[in-house]
Amino acid sequence: MKEKTKIKYSIIIFSIMYSIFSFSVYYINFHTKYTFLLNLFGWYIDIFVVFYILALMICAWSIWGLIVLWRKASKTIYKIFIALLWIPLIIFFLYASLVVMIKSDDYYYEFQSDNKKHEIVIQESTFLLSGSLNIYDRKNAFVVEKLNKDDIFLDDAIRPIYFGDYHIKWDENILKFSFYLRDQVYWKVITVDYGNGKRIEETIVNENELENNK
Repeated sequence: MKEKTKIKYSIIIFSIMYSIFSFSVYYINFHTKYTFLLNLFGWYIDIFVVFYILALMICAWSIWGLIVLWRKASKTIYKIFIALLWIPLIIFFLYASLVVMIKSDDYYYEFQSDNKKHEIVIQESTFLLSGSLNIYDRKNAFVVEKLNKDDIFLDDAIRPIYFGDYHIKWDENILKFSFYLRDQVYWKVITVDYGNGKRIEETIVNENELENNK
């Protein structure tokens, strides 16, 4: 009995601590200029993964609560009400799973400057026939800072980094990142100047002009 009590209280304490951690991640993402992104041996944990785990915990506690209530219910009307409570719980679980399934198509790639002073994280996202790309500056092991103001949209859900259709060049504190658009006819070149407050510029060039912008 004592062993079960220890396990029970350990689970409760873990649930509370993880909830505090989850809402700390929420605060970082929505109330600061930073974004939580942990690279755990090549597996990237972002706010969607954090809150999906929290959603699973909520579902587990809800299932336990419903089972306890069902066992204690003495009238049929109470049991019917408890049975109906499973419906929003299932909808909640399916919605959380759908969001994570959509976000599972996000890919992250990290690149470090030659002088080891800067590190960028590039995110490729796709959904159906649309896609986007974002560039982040790695601040520490837990957070990154988004460099581009708006999402960079990709035609036909292309994945330039995944398929190797990109170039990255570091020149001291200047980064030049280029990737193809529209069947490699046009290329977008993104320049990040770390020496000038991380000023970012975007240009579009054709195949012939690309060599001068690499």
